[in-house]
Amino acid sequence: MSWPSKAILAAALGWLTCWAVGRVANPPYTGAATKRPTVLVALGTIVFLGFVSTPGILAGFLLAALGHATRERLIASLGLLVLVGAVALFCCDFELVLAARAGLLVASGLVLLGARFVLWRLTAPEAKAGKVAP
Repeated sequence: MSWPSKAILAAALGWLTCWAVGRVANPPYTGAATKRPTVLVALGTIVFLGFVSTPGILAGFLLAALGHATRERLIASLGLLVLVGAVALFCCDFELVLAARAGLLVASGLVLLGARFVLWRLTAPEAKAGKVAP
C-alpha cells in the first residue's frame, strides 16, 4: 500500500466533507461551517482512516460521500459497491497475517463507532432544543 495514494484520497475526502457541509449550511460558502465540532470529528476520523485503511476503502467512502452530497443514487451505490469490494479484497490479502487484518478492521470499526458516539453527544443538546441536528 503506497502512502501517497492514501494521503491524496484522504485529502480529497476531507475536502469533499468541508465542501458538502459548507454547501448545505451556507449556500454562499464562507467556511464558517467547517469549524463546527461535528465536522472536526469527521475530519479526524478521515485522517485516522487515511493512516490505517487501504486506498480502496477511502475511494469507496469518497464515492459514497460524493453521491450522498450531490443526491446521486447511482454514484452513492457505486461507492458502496467499491467499499464492499475493497473490504473483500483486503480480507483476501495474503501479505498481512489474519490477526493483523482483523485488528485493522476492528480498529476502523471502533473509530467509526467512537466518532458516531461523539457526534451523537455533540448533536444531542441541539436536538433537545428543537434545532436541526447537523
